[in-house]
Amino acid sequence: VAELDRLLAVAGKDGVKAGSEVHGRFEDQDGALRAAGYVAAAGNSEPLRLRRGFPPGKVIEALDVFVAVSGCRNPTLAGTAAEAIGHVGMTGLPDLPRSAPAAEGDGDESAGDRSAGDENAATATATARSGGLPDDGDAAAGTMDLLVRRLARVMTKISDPGAQQRAARAAGHVIAGGCAPTDADFLVDALFKLAGTKSEETRIAVGEALCFAFGGVGVTAEGALFGSFVSLAEFTEKTSVESRADLTPEAGSAGDKRFFAGTDAVRDKILDAIFQRYLYSSRSEERCAACAWLLALVLHTRRHPRLLSMLSEIQEAFGSLLGDQNELTQEMASRGVSVVYELGTEEQRKELLGSLMGVLSGESQRKRRVKLDDDTQVFQEGTIKIDDKELAKKGDGDAPAGSTGGGSLSTYKELCSIVTDIGQPDLIYKFMDLANYQAMLNSSKGAAYGFAGIAKRAGDALAPHLAKLLPKLYRMQHDPSPNMREAVKGIWQAVVDDPKGAVEAHFSAVMEELLSECGSRMWRARQSSASALAELLSGRRFAEVEPYLERVWEASLRSIDDIKETVREAGKTLCRASRGLTVRLCDSHHSSPAETRATIEKTLPMLLNKGLNSTVREVQALAMDVVMNVAKHAGSAELGPHIPTMVTCLLEALSSMEDSRLNYIEQHAPAIGLSQERLEHARLQSAKASPMGETLDLLMNHVDDEVMKELVPAVGGVLRSGVGLNTRAGAARFLSRLCLRRGSLVRPHAGKLFKSLLSAAETDKSASVFAAMVSAVAAVARHATEARVNQLVEDVAAAYESVDDDNHERRATLAAALALELSRNASDALCDHATKILPLAFVGRFDADDKRRKKWEEVWEENSSGASSTVRLYLDEILASSLARLSSSQYQIKRQGASALAGLAVDAPDVVAGKAPTMLTALTKELPGRVWEGKESLFPAVADVVEKCPAAASTFGGGEVVKTLVAECAARKKSSYREAALRALDRSLAALAPPTVGPGGGPGGGPGGGAGGGAGAAESVDFFPAVFPLVRDTLDPPSSDSADASMNDAENLDRSTAGATSREMEEEAHRRASEAKAGGAVAESALGCLATLCAGATARGSMDEVASVVARIASAAMAPAHPWTRRAAGLRVVAALARRSATLGSEPRMVEGWLVPLGDAMRECAGDPRVSQLRCVAAEAMGASASALASGSVARAALVKTLEEMRDGDRAADVRGAAHRSLTDALS
Repeated sequence: VAELDRLLAVAGKDGVKAGSEVHGRFEDQDGALRAAGYVAAAGNSEPLRLRRGFPPGKVIEALDVFVAVSGCRNPTLAGTAAEAIGHVGMTGLPDLPRSAPAAEGDGDESAGDRSAGDENAATATATARSGGLPDDGDAAAGTMDLLVRRLARVMTKISDPGAQQRAARAAGHVIAGGCAPTDADFLVDALFKLAGTKSEETRIAVGEALCFAFGGVGVTAEGALFGSFVSLAEFTEKTSVESRADLTPEAGSAGDKRFFAGTDAVRDKILDAIFQRYLYSSRSEERCAACAWLLALVLHTRRHPRLLSMLSEIQEAFGSLLGDQNELTQEMASRGVSVVYELGTEEQRKELLGSLMGVLSGESQRKRRVKLDDDTQVFQEGTIKIDDKELAKKGDGDAPAGSTGGGSLSTYKELCSIVTDIGQPDLIYKFMDLANYQAMLNSSKGAAYGFAGIAKRAGDALAPHLAKLLPKLYRMQHDPSPNMREAVKGIWQAVVDDPKGAVEAHFSAVMEELLSECGSRMWRARQSSASALAELLSGRRFAEVEPYLERVWEASLRSIDDIKETVREAGKTLCRASRGLTVRLCDSHHSSPAETRATIEKTLPMLLNKGLNSTVREVQALAMDVVMNVAKHAGSAELGPHIPTMVTCLLEALSSMEDSRLNYIEQHAPAIGLSQERLEHARLQSAKASPMGETLDLLMNHVDDEVMKELVPAVGGVLRSGVGLNTRAGAARFLSRLCLRRGSLVRPHAGKLFKSLLSAAETDKSASVFAAMVSAVAAVARHATEARVNQLVEDVAAAYESVDDDNHERRATLAAALALELSRNASDALCDHATKILPLAFVGRFDADDKRRKKWEEVWEENSSGASSTVRLYLDEILASSLARLSSSQYQIKRQGASALAGLAVDAPDVVAGKAPTMLTALTKELPGRVWEGKESLFPAVADVVEKCPAAASTFGGGEVVKTLVAECAARKKSSYREAALRALDRSLAALAPPTVGPGGGPGGGPGGGAGGGAGAAESVDFFPAVFPLVRDTLDPPSSDSADASMNDAENLDRSTAGATSREMEEEAHRRASEAKAGGAVAESALGCLATLCAGATARGSMDEVASVVARIASAAMAPAHPWTRRAAGLRVVAALARRSATLGSEPRMVEGWLVPLGDAMRECAGDPRVSQLRCVAAEAMGASASALASGSVARAALVKTLEEMRDGDRAADVRGAAHRSLTDALS
């Protein structure tokens, strides 16, 4: 008693405010309170009180001190004081007075007292549930009402967790020690007020308090106060069930009152609150607290009859909480399931085991009866985020108190608000479906924790479930959640003694489970199945995996194309395992032929059809890698039947697996300065070095005669219908390399290959593909039979000779390319068909297309032994082809035929001399008629034949050629056409009537001065009378007509420019300048023709008659206003006229009459400092004129003087040389 007085004095006796300076240090006061609590409890316990006579008033005095200190502001002291009250209450509180309303009765067990007590209890309960507790002012000091209110205050009004926990345990001890029902209800309601706490220790403390209040705990007041008791959790852990069997309520409650029995009312209140209010609350904290309380009840009072009668409800409650979002709730629920299993009967255990199996397998999801309200957390914070700023801002504004916001959706109210804002209220159902899915995953994890605790106790009861359980467990060991993996591994270790043997025994079931779950709608199941399947496939034999190979590859390809990244990563692991297994089973060195054949039959179609044809890069790369390794390691006998299909798929993959960015570059190649040919070449080189190209090369090693029968049609199909540059070119390249490596196999199929390749080459627009096709044809031709090569050459010739075909251009290009490739790569085959190819090559050398012309030129150069000798061999064939082209209806072909005839005459004039009449007949026959595009090319051909074969032309009738040319010149107004005709006429006249070297048969001329110049030459023909009128009309139109034309031109110019814009005037001026330039070119050609006429004239009389006209024309041409080329042409006319007059012996007086007026014009040309070529021609003209004039002529002396000045003073060396030569000729 004295010690208690001393401790109370330190603790705060006589009502002194706790924590004041009177009581010294805080530690002393706290220790005094703790010690006083134990001393008062010891004095209040019945054995000690009876033995030592402890005064009851001291206990009441101590309680007054404890109650007073519990109302202080210091939370530690308040909690310690509450704990001291609990120690006393555990032994049974003494009778304390009630506050005024309760003190009106006499304290007996009368009906009135009970009514008053019930009323007070109802009032207290209603007040507690309404959210507040009565203040201290409602209860007087030293009353029971103040005591329970102070305990409730410490629990609910003080935020310190330690104080709350001590007060909660104290409340439990008070209820367990025995108190009025109203006080018990009040304290239980206060304990329930802590349901919203987030402190795990506080939940445990409340759970232990409820256990004391519930009754049936295995500890007595003496043991708890004076023994080693710390907490119920530690006591339950240390004390086994067997050691407490004799201390259970069933065994000792009848005659032993040491245990806390509790009351039915309190038990009903506790169970009703847990099951009806908190266990299925919308708040996660309250559910967690209820789970902790219920777990504490089944752990610490588990043999209580009331709980044993409710095992099914308790099992359902724990099962419903297995899927809670709170991991602590899951763990406690799973532990509760394990405890319920231990407490249950055999039937209950079977039912629980089956229920857990259903939860683990996802077949029977627990139905949660959680009511949704505005603040119900459907998702954990941060699970669903909003990217839209406005919606996120609105979501933050609508977030309830305590929500973190920040663009995240978690509560039911937020979800409903956001789906309403975006106008899609049906989305709420999808959100709730996601929440249920998350709950199902959580249930599986919680069930796994609980099952781990049950597994060892279940023993043989699990045997019927092993076949169904093992596949699930094997998969769930690879679950993405570390907690789930840990829980399942615990089950696995408890259930499976021999893991390897168990997997072997249930291999089929495990495979079916994993393959099925690889296609699950739940990403966790897909990821775990992929990881587990990768582990399961390692090192398997063919007999084990044969039924599943195709499905394994289907799952593998699907997993690396999954929408979720983690599943794709697991899929990569699975794909590596599948690849290694397949390659090993297809390796002829590690597997039997039958196993290799079966593996290829099961996996190859999947890889080719769904792998290479996939749009996913990863799937394509994986399939390609496996196919290449299969082609590398498999045997020919096993792989042979599949080669046609493999080749077809690989050829198509050359285009489908190409980088799509190349298509973009191809479309924009001109814009970036990249030629189409270079880009295509780069693409083909890339495809050639790709894995597809390497695999195609590998497959060639397995091709034999039987395979070729199916391979040729397959490749032909690709050539006909293949899409993509790389596919078409790759097919041709495959055939080329196949011919190079296995040429003997191609020989029987050359005809089909020729047909497919030629058809594809003719229709393909790509130059690269075309070249590949042509190269393949040449490669096949090296190994084809002679008959097939003959037919090929016939086709080439027909393609090039089909000049009137609508598709001639394409076929001609194909023929040229084929001929060149045959010449390069199959020269032996081409040599036997030179009669067909070389004539085409000669004609093709004059093709209008540059590329075809170059190809034919190379063919001609490589296969001809010399132009003259080769033309002699194939003259008839060349001539026939040229004439056929000349008579074509296509102008371009006509031009080629004319050029070929001219080329014949140029390359081998002695050979074609006998055919010259035929050639000229055909050429001149084409001249009359309408002027078509390019018809000007006929004139050079005529001139070439006449120049190279003049004798044959004269025999044929040179006059007819000249007449035809003159007629064409006179009949056409097109400047370019007339210019070409005049140039051809000039060349023909020079060949048919060349100038004579010396004087003729006398001053008047005669037959002896003909063109032949020799004794045996044919009589020369004088074309001057026939041609001169045409030249004169071209160069010197009638003056009246000229004046009228000039006047008309001026009027037309004025009329055309009247009212025109500046641009129109510029265009009109440009047009007239172009016409003038074209007219100048015609005039120059006419002057050249006139010079040739004068040089070849044989009749002096006709020359003398027109000499003055010719001189006037030449004088007009030498006018300074004309270009120097026209002035030079006029000077050449003067020189030719002067030489011919001297040769024919014209009268000097007549010569001087028309030549003297030209002297000034010649000297003016000779003095032009701008063009040295003009001065050279002027020197030659003056020298010829000086030679034609009489030796004593003044004009001659003037010309000689000018020549001397030019010789001595001109700055140009070539001019000085020309002047010297002309002066020498004039003076000789």
